[in-house]
Amino acid sequence: MYNYSQKRKKVIRDICKLLWFQSTIQPDGSVSPCCAIWPEKFDFGNINDSSFRKIWSNKKYQNARRIGRGDDISINGHICYICKQNKAKI
Repeated sequence: MYNYSQKRKKVIRDICKLLWFQSTIQPDGSVSPCCAIWPEKFDFGNINDSSFRKIWSNKKYQNARRIGRGDDISINGHICYICKQNKAKI
């Protein structure tokens, strides 16, 4: 990425890359954004109820990616918001 106003490359820090490259599917079919999340209340979906493709692009994943990029950190209660507030380094 390039910052045209400062005429230099943008430096992006504290991005959770897991939200774009991996997911965790539990034995019961529940899908979590990463292996550090195990409480069922934070699941993003279940492959027994919906296709993985639909889960991968659902609203929970979209919000997680916004939070992960730092675009929108005002989604209280979202597991990725909690993780970012705790300054987790992935």
